[in-house]
Amino acid sequence: MAYTYHQADTCLRCHICGGWRPVPETCPGCGDPAFKFTGFGTQRVEIALKRCFPQAQVLRMDADVTARKNSHDELLAVFKSGRADILIGTQMIAKGLDFPNVTLVGVLAADASLHMPDFRAAERTYQLLAQVSGRAGRAELPGEVYVQTFSPDHPAVRAAASDEGFAPFAAAELAERRAGGYPPYTHLACVTFKGPDEAKVRFVAESVERGLRRALAGTNVLLSEACPAPLAKAKDHYRYQLLLRAPTARAITRPLCALLAKTRLAPDVALAIDVDALSLM
Repeated sequence: MAYTYHQADTCLRCHICGGWRPVPETCPGCGDPAFKFTGFGTQRVEIALKRCFPQAQVLRMDADVTARKNSHDELLAVFKSGRADILIGTQMIAKGLDFPNVTLVGVLAADASLHMPDFRAAERTYQLLAQVSGRAGRAELPGEVYVQTFSPDHPAVRAAASDEGFAPFAAAELAERRAGGYPPYTHLACVTFKGPDEAKVRFVAESVERGLRRALAGTNVLLSEACPAPLAKAKDHYRYQLLLRAPTARAITRPLCALLAKTRLAPDVALAIDVDALSLM
């Protein structure tokens, strides 16, 4: 998992486990001291906006500035009262907020969620864009929305930008899921293995996979290969996954539970089963 550079305290932080480390003096890959940080987190956006609009009052709302109790409500109160002109935030400001004086909304890297390894990626991208767009023009004043994307022709992005609503996008998305054998036309179970020793985690995951392939032979259950999870390491634990899909949840759980009942896992490898999983991370 990549670390994120935080300019305020000049360190690298992990947003998953909270760990941190000092900023290296040279590039860890090649040793060159002449390197710079790229990307645009909320801090970089804040710096750029203050440079472009020096007279504007800019507020930033993310996990770093809302860690203190009640800070979330305090920031929103400042913005709603008009004491701030621009509000920058992560997805936490995408929905549930009603500011009558907001007439312009911008979405940066709108397709970041589009390329996540999850069959719901397009649906979640559409939801995010539709929710964020709804923050502008909620009163008498008209609203404008600007979306930055590297995939302007993707159905989720085009649907969010159109006036056709959710129904056409949902119909196309459901047709793809039916053809691919994904929920809601099948049940999906995500089996996650995690532990501090990657070799042990991989060995257990592959052993369970082999056992399941024998148990599922001749059935209509689809089984993936054991592979690193999209979030391959968190809090010093390596993570591997198996995905199972079938017309009924029982077709998955019966052979899975029967196999695990007679399988001894390594003592430092934990296993979690999520049936009808909402997230594959």
